[in-house]
Amino acid sequence: MPAAQTLVGQMTSQAEKVASQFHYISENPTVTLSCSSPVTVNEGDNVTCICRGKGGNPSANVTWYDKGGVQIVGTGKEEQTLTLSNVVNTASGTYKCVAKSHTLTDEKSIEIIVYNAVPPTVISLRSTPENVVFGESIVITCEASCAFTKLYHNP
Repeated sequence: MPAAQTLVGQMTSQAEKVASQFHYISENPTVTLSCSSPVTVNEGDNVTCICRGKGGNPSANVTWYDKGGVQIVGTGKEEQTLTLSNVVNTASGTYKCVAKSHTLTDEKSIEIIVYNAVPPTVISLRSTPENVVFGESIVITCEASCAFTKLYHNP
């Protein structure tokens, strides 16, 4: 993809019937993201990532797309924020930010991984010694298990 593109055109003024030629140099925008991929969160958390499309001429229009390629927020001039609130496991996937300046584009993607937190289960609870006299020390041991399930499949 070219870094710059020259557009040549002609403009005519109706008032004076004067024609002038102009040159327009289109420059490629560069995308930067405020978050690093992968973004890992637990169900119920929020995700925020800012995409900036700088350096384009004209200024870049910046848009976020979801894992299905559907635009998910409006288009911003040089910047757009992706905000996912109270995420569920189906939000896992790859999200893409595209900065477009005239016919030139740049894009970056992030992977969002949502962990489904399963509440811990107490396996055993025991004390040593089992009987204790007031004032003596006791050790209480609690064993529990917990699993985080990664629910994401990259087709």
